[in-house]
Amino acid sequence: MFERRKYKRSRSPQLMPVIDLYTDKSIGMLVDLSLGGMLMMAIQPIPSHRIFQLQVKLPEPIKGSHAIEFGAESVWGDPPEQLGTCWAGFQVIDISEENKEIVAELVEIWSDQDADIKEISEAV
Repeated sequence: MFERRKYKRSRSPQLMPVIDLYTDKSIGMLVDLSLGGMLMMAIQPIPSHRIFQLQVKLPEPIKGSHAIEFGAESVWGDPPEQLGTCWAGFQVIDISEENKEIVAELVEIWSDQDADIKEISEAV
């Protein structure tokens, strides 16, 4: 299958809260991330083409920061599945250089962890 993504993305090894900074409420959990966007497991359906100012809480500080913040547009959202899970895709539309560096570092760390897991599973 042809990959259309411009940036390398990586799956988060753990779910991290995504906060809507306009409402200061959690709207879901981060699933994967790239410099260009993210996939989120949402608490409720997210309408497409809506602008958000988001914050993702980090499990441990990276470059002295406990969270990353960025502007994003919801580009798609799925209706709830059987267990009430909704999925939503976002495109990053505004992010500071500092937060870009943190995202790039996270993507690399998670990619390395994915590669290690794949290597172990293939050896078994």
